[in-house]
Order: sequence, then structure tokens, then C-alpha cells
Amino acid sequence: MRNLAKHLPATSGFDLKHLLVEPDTKISLKRDFDPKYTGGFKSKEGALAELKPNIERMAKEQEVLSAGDTYALLLVFQALDAAGKDLGGLPASLVDLARIDDTGLDPRIRQVELTMLCDVDNKLLGGQGSAAVFGPQKGASADDVNKLEAALAKFSAIAMQEKGSNMSELVSGGAAGGAAAGLHLFLGARLAGGIDHFLHLTHFNEALQHSDLVITGEGSIDEQTLQGKGPFGVAVSAKAHGLPVIGLAGRLPLENNTSLSKYFDVLLAIGNEPSGLVAALQSTASNLKRTAQEIGNLLAIIYSRPPSQPA
Repeated sequence: MRNLAKHLPATSGFDLKHLLVEPDTKISLKRDFDPKYTGGFKSKEGALAELKPNIERMAKEQEVLSAGDTYALLLVFQALDAAGKDLGGLPASLVDLARIDDTGLDPRIRQVELTMLCDVDNKLLGGQGSAAVFGPQKGASADDVNKLEAALAKFSAIAMQEKGSNMSELVSGGAAGGAAAGLHLFLGARLAGGIDHFLHLTHFNEALQHSDLVITGEGSIDEQTLQGKGPFGVAVSAKAHGLPVIGLAGRLPLENNTSLSKYFDVLLAIGNEPSGLVAALQSTASNLKRTAQEIGNLLAIIYSRPPSQPA
């Protein structure tokens, strides 16, 4: 929200002080916010008049704002139960969902071309779905995962009933906890592979034409990496150019993984001694620098040797 202030036109009269919330602060909509606050607009017509050019600006600056970690849009959908009341205690209460109310959205939002960059291709539901795969990574227990799966299944069923499209079959629909599926179905957002987008943006394939070796990495390289993560996209492009790939990670599978070996010629863990997660995270920079230096030393040995003479 603070970053948004830099992008608001000076003519808007919009005072963000009324809306700013400090991180980790509990708020009450009734106590802390004035429901009569209009953002400086004197009439609905005035607000709508300014909305049109801002929609056009948002369409042009979408990639810039996203790259700058600036979030400039809040979308509110009402999740209602069979009695027409707002659901509380989300996401678990989604099992009681009966209707999704999006009538409050200005229809012009659908004129904006929305692109959601997804770093995984997991679908919304099932054994490789959002709850099953990402829930445990965020600390969800087996019981939590079952509840989340049931909630997402109900969300999908109601969305199918209202929009006539099955979001559970959408590739990458499970990204961002299922937000990808919702944005696609309700706002027509285009789901794109995040790594593919940035490789194209940075002319990565052109750079590979002048490369002999590719080094990539992430926190953990495992089977999930092959579901569309950044290092996988890098490795696929490198292999298409016949280049060897070294993968660096804080955590690797204990056993040799043939699926990973198809894309990574060498996998190296950057840690040099057993440590807990907190200590490993604190040492990431130094461990990565040391490992990179050792790779450089190894390459120097290889390339400094004179070519072998024929017998």
C-alpha cells in the first residue's frame, strides 16, 4: 500500500493515511475505519470518471508494478452461505459456501488484460493439488490438508455452478493456494509460466548461444522442481541448446533421482556441515559464495590442463 502512494495521480485527492495498516497489526473495520470515507471524491460520477484513465494506466504498468513488488489493486468477492450471510473463519468455512457474489466489481476490470505468473503447474485439487502439495510446506497437518481440500473442492463446485467452468482441471490452477484458478475463472486472467515469461523477457535463449555451462538453483531442488519451478525452466532451455547444467540448493534428495538427472548434470548442496533450518538460512549467502568459488576452482583446473596428446 505504501508503494501504491507513489503511483497515484496527484489529482486523485486520495489520502492513504486512512487505509494504511502496519504489518502484524490487528484492526477492526468498525473501530479503525470510517465507512463514510470517500477517498476525497465528492460524487460517484467523479470517482467513475477518474477510474477509466486509471484502468488504462494499470493495464500499461501491470508488469512494472508486479516487478517492483507493488500491489495496487484489492478485489473483494463475497462468500455467502445458504442463508445469504458472509462466511467467517475462512478458508475452512468454505465447505458451507453456497454463492459467490461478484456483483460489486466494476465491469471495466474485465477490460484489463490480467496475467498471473505461476511457478508451478499443479491443479487445484487431488494428490498433486494445492492443499496436498503446498499445505504441508506451510505447516499444515494431515487433518488440515483434508479440511483445505474439502474447502477448495466446495469452492470449485460452486464456481462451476455459477460460471459453468471446471476450475479444478485448470493447469497451474493450484498456484498461490488456488488464487490462480479463481482469478482465471472470475476475471479471465491468463495463467502463464512464470519462468517462461522471465526467460523470454531477459532474452535467455539468446544468451545460451554464447554459453558453455549453465548454473541455476533454488532453496530445495526435488520432484516439485519439475512441476514448473524456475530452475526447471532454466535447465530445459539449457538442454535444448545441448549445455550441461549444475543445480545448487540448500536441500537435495538423499537418494539419486533419475527424473532430476535428466535435466541437472550435477546437483550440489551448498551447506558444508549439518545444521538446522534457521542456521542454514542465516548462512545462505556465505555458503552460496563458497560453493560458487569451489565450482570456479574446479573449472579452472579443468580448463588449465593442456590438451592430451595422441598416443
